[in-house]
Amino acid sequence: MASFVIIPFKNTLAYADNIYVQLLDLGFVVELDDSFDESLNKRFKNAAGKIIIVIGEEEMKNNTVCVRIDTSGEPQTVSLNNFIQTYLD
Repeated sequence: MASFVIIPFKNTLAYADNIYVQLLDLGFVVELDDSFDESLNKRFKNAAGKIIIVIGEEEMKNNTVCVRIDTSGEPQTVSLNNFIQTYLD
């Protein structure tokens, strides 16, 4: 199974933590990067080789996640349920 890292913005930490717990409970290999003292670019670099889940206000508001397969890839916003179904299989 792929490794994931959740990168939330500070004001979305509670939503990101909820997703983190859900994914752990489902057996995902996932980390929560809450190192807000580092720049977003640095956090992306630290997540190299993992699938990145970015959580911003829009994602929190719409119960979605923004997924990046690698740091140079185009992000895709999908519902949390679709994300889980895609990567759980």
